[in-house]
Amino acid sequence: GNLQAKGTKAVKKQPAQKPIVKQSPTKLLTDGETIVDESDDDDDVIHMHALIGLGYLAANRNNHRAILANNFVDIISKFIFGNSEEAVKGAALYLAFQLVLNGASDTKSTLIQTLQIDKIRQLQGYPNPVVSKNAANLVQEMIR
Repeated sequence: GNLQAKGTKAVKKQPAQKPIVKQSPTKLLTDGETIVDESDDDDDVIHMHALIGLGYLAANRNNHRAILANNFVDIISKFIFGNSEEAVKGAALYLAFQLVLNGASDTKSTLIQTLQIDKIRQLQGYPNPVVSKNAANLVQEMIR
């Protein structure tokens, strides 16, 4: 049907576009694409999507207090440095990057202290290109 707001011309509703399906669950997406993961490990998929979603929310500084509540920086650190799947590790690095990029000085210093730039630098050589690129972006923002 047609949608119309008062004082505007009628706009024909566009059909929803199909999501782009990627075969690699390790590619971090930040442009609205969708990943279809064929693994049976639902927790990793949930963690990855949650971290990416929080990364989008972290673009707004007003969300940082809620995101960082309950020592969530420690959880981000565990996802980055623990035995997480590569997609989760990449998503956690993306979230950390968004928090450092858009954060107030106290947010930046908390992340820099917790994540330790030298440990992040080591991930720049990680075999997975998403993890290594997100680590490089985070290091660049940490030293800015």
